[in-house]
Amino acid sequence: MNPRRLAITALTAGILLAGCTPDTQPTQTPSTSPSAVTSSAAPTPSPSPTVSPSPTVVESFPDTPTDESPVQAEIRAAWEEYNRVKDKFARDPELNDLTEIQYVTTGQEATDAVTGIVQLRHDNLMRKGTVIFRDAVISEPTTNTDGVTTSEINYCFDPAHLQTVDVDTGQPGENVIQPDQTMKVKVIMEQMPDGSWRAALSETELAKC
Repeated sequence: MNPRRLAITALTAGILLAGCTPDTQPTQTPSTSPSAVTSSAAPTPSPSPTVSPSPTVVESFPDTPTDESPVQAEIRAAWEEYNRVKDKFARDPELNDLTEIQYVTTGQEATDAVTGIVQLRHDNLMRKGTVIFRDAVISEPTTNTDGVTTSEINYCFDPAHLQTVDVDTGQPGENVIQPDQTMKVKVIMEQMPDGSWRAALSETELAKC
């Protein structure tokens, strides 16, 4: 998510208008009355506009690795998309066609991800706020004897800015992860025949990370 920048336009106010007195021709008899001198008050400087600090933007994927291989970068992109899709369904109770989840998952995770969303609907819960997926470590892919290529991702699920609430009341749900807790997560990403990557299996552990 690129943070939005607040553009501030400075407005200039208080235009100083200067008046001029036309010259008069002297008469044959000079006037003995002293000329009135009008002094103009110095303009009051306009206060400088106050710049409000930009709000802090919470990013779901704060890691910015620079040393990943091209294939690791592909796996990371697929993993991020998998989490974005699940998060979209978790925060919008009106989304009932879960077909999109099948495009980012395979194997056991295709079933587990749908089951998780269905359970949220059953419990009348939804997500609010921002979930943070941080400290992701992506392994280089390996291929087993069956010809299946996988990569393991270990990361921290941080709900510090997230709440799971009742759809109707807005009250925090019961038996859900709390903002002061964290969860260690392992996801196995599997390469498809077309070269793309999908989440095949996930394991979680409620622990500090």
